[in-house]
Amino acid sequence: MDLLAEWEAFTASPIVPRLYNRWAGLWLLGTVLERRVLVHLTYAPHPFPLNQYVILVGETGTGKSIPLKSAKHVLAHLPIRGGLDEATREGLLKYLHEGLQGVALEEGATPELFSSAYLFPDEWRAFLPPDKEGVRFQGTLSTLWDGDHPGYKKVTKRGQTDDPGYDEEIRQPVLNMLGLIQPGWFAEHAPPGFWTSGLAAR
Repeated sequence: MDLLAEWEAFTASPIVPRLYNRWAGLWLLGTVLERRVLVHLTYAPHPFPLNQYVILVGETGTGKSIPLKSAKHVLAHLPIRGGLDEATREGLLKYLHEGLQGVALEEGATPELFSSAYLFPDEWRAFLPPDKEGVRFQGTLSTLWDGDHPGYKKVTKRGQTDDPGYDEEIRQPVLNMLGLIQPGWFAEHAPPGFWTSGLAAR
């Protein structure tokens, strides 16, 4: 039995659709592997980490929160950096910047530096509101998903206080999100072309 099959057996429930558990399992696998495994895509100039933005869509009472809680339970017992239940755009960039780590993809190789984080936005509509800041956040998430080398760099605005601001360089980002939402949100807020471009395409 492979890992995904074991996960589905562990999480099987008559009140949870199997696809919810399967997608939560795929998300969990990518989150744990971080940048230890890369995927080669024929159309991409470089290999990708297993970045996954997964949204479980369903009405209230369909059991979509149960796989999320199961994934949280597993991650709480693993020796990896903790995740976030919610974050602003600025907070997420700072969290990624502070999570710099290294891994050697081959024995004896120089460790590659990367920044890793995972999120549980259990209310996607609150996490990415359909306003100007939400649209900006979506653009940032699309860029981070691409995981390009050397990465993402941002300089915070320098204020007139004693805080000089700081540079946030995010090396080869690895970002995984497992969120929940009701279908009515898409009907009300998703613009034309939402599913074929930008964040949703990822």
